[in-house]
Amino acid sequence: MLEKLNFTSIWTDWDFIIVPASSSQISGAKEVKLSVFAHAMMARHSSSLKAVAEALSEPLKVQD
Repeated sequence: MLEKLNFTSIWTDWDFIIVPASSSQISGAKEVKLSVFAHAMMARHSSSLKAVAEALSEPLKVQD
């Protein structure tokens, strides 16, 4: 069932809440690594919001 879902990992090296920041990576997910400073900025930075919008607008995978 999970292979029918789209996964996107949006993260930054500068996250000091998620330690290590690379633990935000998900095997098999599309990875979007941003140059946003600090965890709190990820929720409101324009590049983060754009990445979320793009991830949510991706078409669903075709079911067999």
